[in-house]
Formats: sequence, C-alpha cells, structure tokens
Amino acid sequence: MRRLVVSGLLTAICAMAGGQPVPAGWKVLKDEKGVCQVAVPANWRVAPAGMNASLGSLMENMATVTSDVDRLQPMPETAQKILGVTKMIENTDQRVFYFSRTEYRGNVALGYHTSVPGKGGKGRCHVAVGFKAGMVTDDVAKQIALTLAPVQ
Repeated sequence: MRRLVVSGLLTAICAMAGGQPVPAGWKVLKDEKGVCQVAVPANWRVAPAGMNASLGSLMENMATVTSDVDRLQPMPETAQKILGVTKMIENTDQRVFYFSRTEYRGNVALGYHTSVPGKGGKGRCHVAVGFKAGMVTDDVAKQIALTLAPVQ
C-alpha cells in the first residue's frame, strides 16, 4: 500500500512538472544549461556532453534535449508545414507534441518532438527523438519524448 502511495505521488509530481515518470533503470540526460531533462532506456549510449543519447549508429536512433528562453506557445499551422509535422498529438501552451515522418533519397526518418514550459514557466524545454523502425519501437520513442520536463 505504501509503495502504491509513493508511486502515485511521484506520478503526480512528474505530471505537474511536464513529464511522465522516469522508468526504473533509465538514464537521465540534461541540456547544456542543466535546466531541462529527458530519460532514455539503459541500453542507450550517452554522449560525453550528456545532452544526447543514441542506440546503434548515432544517426539512426537519437534523443537530444535542449532549452531556450522563449515562452511556449501552440505551433501555428504554417510552422507545422515547414517542419514536416505528420501528426500533431498535442498543441497547447503546456505541451507541443508531434510525430514526423520524412523521406529523403529512400531513407525514412521517424521522430517525436516535444516542447514543454521551463521551470516556473520560464523558457522552454525541447526533445527530439529520432528513430529507425525495427530498432526502436514507436512506443519506446514516444515514452522517451514524454519524459521531457524541467529539472526540479
């Protein structure tokens, strides 16, 4: 019972902070300023700077967390077209979350992109999760993208 209560509290805290709870055993990456974080599975390699992680070839499956000073706003349709948004999942001032599928010279690139407000509503946190079907499942890539949150 006690474990259930603690688990529920952690879930609620993470939801308030913008991200889903970090699964047990996953690695946490922080952006270069140390204000935003995202989690990746234990078998992903974390780059020396700590803001990138990859599985397999660096360009096949990769997660990168960044931050900036602008306030998060819903993404306009023109920007969605320019960025090649295939499916907009959430487009609010609390989270912009979308999927993209692009093809270039016969290579297909899949990715989830998420932005959430920074700590205290200041700035924005971003993560781009690029993946190759067959090496990383859609569910895992989505789960990585949804762990994005400001560092507490």
